[in-house]
Amino acid sequence: MKILLSYAATKFINMKTLLIALSVVGLLHSCASSKANKKEWWMGLTRIELMKEHGLPVQSGPDGNGGELILFSKVQMLPGVGSNPTVYNYRKVLYFMDSSGHAYQRNVDVSPIPPEQVNLTIYHPK
Repeated sequence: MKILLSYAATKFINMKTLLIALSVVGLLHSCASSKANKKEWWMGLTRIELMKEHGLPVQSGPDGNGGELILFSKVQMLPGVGSNPTVYNYRKVLYFMDSSGHAYQRNVDVSPIPPEQVNLTIYHPK
């Protein structure tokens, strides 16, 4: 009888451990899925929705494929060290819009090149 109870207790503990492990795996999977979805939050947004997020675009123009290119920018100031002056970088976000006006691709660049000097025609299809 003792052996039977011991076997039943072991089975219960193993089942409980298995349920906890499966719950943890499920939770981690759902967190990873939502993180992946947040990564491309901009996909399918319209020009107006992007402007609500970034403000007015610095440049926009045709993409040569029936859609539009929209460039947004922010200035990032990096404090200088010692005798080095303050460095200004521009965070530029370029959205590729399809012919129905929805974002389908995005390029992000941080560099000292001002956004007004970006040539949008280099992004046209060859």
